[in-house]
Amino acid sequence: MRKQTKLVAVLSAAALLAIGASMTSFAAQGWTEEDGTWVYLDKDGYKVTDSWKKSGNFWYYLDEDGYMATSKLIENGDSNNNTYYVDETGRMVANDWVELENEDYYDGADDDEPETVWYYFQNSGKAYKTSGKTSFKTINGKKYAFDENGHMLWGWVGETSDRCSGDIGYQTGVYYCGAANDGARVSGDWRYLYIGTENRRDDSEDDTFWFYFDTNGKKVYTDEDYIDDRTPSDDVFKTKKINGKTYAFDTEGKMINKWSVSTVATASDIDGYFSTSDDGARKKGWFQAVPSASINPTANSDDEAKWFYANNDGSLVYDAIKTVNSKKYAFNEKGEMLSGLWALKVDNNVIKDYYEFTEAAAVDHIDSKVPTGWDVYYFGDGEDGAMKTGTQTVEVDGERYQFAFGKSGASKGKGVNAPQGNILYSHGKRIKADSDYRYQVFETDGEAVLTMAEGSAVTTDGYLVNASGSIMKGSGLYTDSDGRQFRVTKNPGLDTYTVTYESTKN
Repeated sequence: MRKQTKLVAVLSAAALLAIGASMTSFAAQGWTEEDGTWVYLDKDGYKVTDSWKKSGNFWYYLDEDGYMATSKLIENGDSNNNTYYVDETGRMVANDWVELENEDYYDGADDDEPETVWYYFQNSGKAYKTSGKTSFKTINGKKYAFDENGHMLWGWVGETSDRCSGDIGYQTGVYYCGAANDGARVSGDWRYLYIGTENRRDDSEDDTFWFYFDTNGKKVYTDEDYIDDRTPSDDVFKTKKINGKTYAFDTEGKMINKWSVSTVATASDIDGYFSTSDDGARKKGWFQAVPSASINPTANSDDEAKWFYANNDGSLVYDAIKTVNSKKYAFNEKGEMLSGLWALKVDNNVIKDYYEFTEAAAVDHIDSKVPTGWDVYYFGDGEDGAMKTGTQTVEVDGERYQFAFGKSGASKGKGVNAPQGNILYSHGKRIKADSDYRYQVFETDGEAVLTMAEGSAVTTDGYLVNASGSIMKGSGLYTDSDGRQFRVTKNPGLDTYTVTYESTKN
């Protein structure tokens, strides 16, 4: 803002000469010079006091002693208690800024109190003043606000023509009007503002934040009705699309630069991830981030980054299997991409429930861990995450297993649950006999049959499998390491066998 600084000063000789020149047309019965300045005599010869008198195109003010005022603020300058200012020549200032010493400033005063204050005098010479609701005046294309004394407001400004000063100005302030020598309202723009760390209502260690001020000059913040008593939190926020990107702001107007959630329950309550303090825009597509403590306290504590995927509107994909660039990925209730071996209950790509295989014992008894209506999927290791198909080697808890997953159609990615050639699969895992036994009898679900009686059928609907994972189909006897002899008979019209424990070889 370009303002002309005019401080109260003692008249110089040059100024007196200028005044004299301006008064040459004064009539003898009105204006006259006395003691080096000018007075105005009424018809009775008395000096006029506390009044305005005009000469030519300019107004001049006679003070309480009847002398023409110069370089002075004229308070209560008319019947409506308006404020005016006369310059060093005594002329009323109009359509101009004036900077004066701040009477409230003194050594040791609040650091937020400026040494000078600014006034703006209209075409009528009256200073702009506002009491009650804050209003803005357009001056040279910019918006300014003034208090009840005519002082230009600056910094954080509230709703009632008041400055919101001190450490908490940003908490209650609605508008931002720049530094003390600026005062222009910020509208439709960002400001990166220092707020310090004192008297904070949040637990952030940052001392500088981004704020956005709408076209009406108001900062964007959550819940305008409760700005004075709401505790700022990532759980309560307002989103706004700015230049095509979506940003979030807390109850004090600070731009949120990480996670924003409504509750700690699931990703359905997560509105999105808002990048870093240097960007702040809500993410779209893939991004990696450390979840907030409310989303995943363990990962947050370990500073463990997770992969997430956001739709075009910034909302997280969660509880779902989603195709991205022709590959399928799964996301849990927190929106975290899954990796590793999982049992999932899925309905039309919506994941209803989960179980992660993290221990070898669970994989060894996979059938008992997978409820009816669930399927086993493998999403690679580490940061891969893409759903796997076909035969795969899967490592769990240090043990390596062979799996097979559907390659197409409705079974794509699901663990195979049937023999393929000479190989038996249960929930995708290749079934093998324990090497200590050489052969074992398995039901169709892949569970080993451990109870058997000599001379009777071990199973009428199963398989005899060797330690390499091959299904035995021959008509001869198969002897395990304990000498037990088994015979297999193909069930007519079926892919299963009746396995009989014939005898024990001595």
